[in-house]
Amino acid sequence: MTTDSDEPITDVGAHYGRSRQRIQALLRNAPAGAAAQRVAACPGWSVHDVIAHLVGVIEDAAAGRLSGVPTEALTAAQVARHTATPLDTLLDQWDVLGPVFQIRLTELRIWPALFDVLTHEHDIRTALQQPGARDVDSVRIAADLLRQGLHAGTEIRVVFTDLGEMTPTVVDDQLDELDRTFRLTTTPFEFFRLRMGRRSADQVEAMQWSRNPTPVLHQLFVFGPAVAPLVEDIFNTNPS
Repeated sequence: MTTDSDEPITDVGAHYGRSRQRIQALLRNAPAGAAAQRVAACPGWSVHDVIAHLVGVIEDAAAGRLSGVPTEALTAAQVARHTATPLDTLLDQWDVLGPVFQIRLTELRIWPALFDVLTHEHDIRTALQQPGARDVDSVRIAADLLRQGLHAGTEIRVVFTDLGEMTPTVVDDQLDELDRTFRLTTTPFEFFRLRMGRRSADQVEAMQWSRNPTPVLHQLFVFGPAVAPLVEDIFNTNPS
């Protein structure tokens, strides 16, 4: 695993900041037309719209309009109010607003904000065909938290492997439990993406399961599943 920070797991803001900085570096160096590129993971949105949403979340939080996960109406308003704002200006605003927002994330331990920025980082990477940062600490931490939530209320058990390695080690005292459960073997990145609705039901069903997951498949998705398959090949996995 690539270590992207020395920050403790509780420092949500630091992990958010790492993702924000990677997105900004990616887009500052992107070719002309990147802002208008369509984002398959967010139907109807461009790369510009995704950044408008991320900046809009901070604006809404500061204005007291946000008390949880943004509603569809609030998200649409975030995108609409920045329709005419150039991408570079949005990135400049994010540079100004981001650090203060990150302090609040850490103080209040608002993990969904990290899930949101990481999700959209990889949405943008896929749209621009610039994959990377799939094995950083932040992705593994987010995947672990989402796995804990899943394990607490379902018969699904998830075994993580590293990128490129799909042979998990199962110790003897796990075997009886695993025989009674639906065991999925996957990487933290793939698990994070599917939980956040970036994989279709067919894609998830075709993953490495101990038995047919159809009876419990619906329990996997925090958002989604995706209507159409989203293919993100495993290559160029180092952070950029």
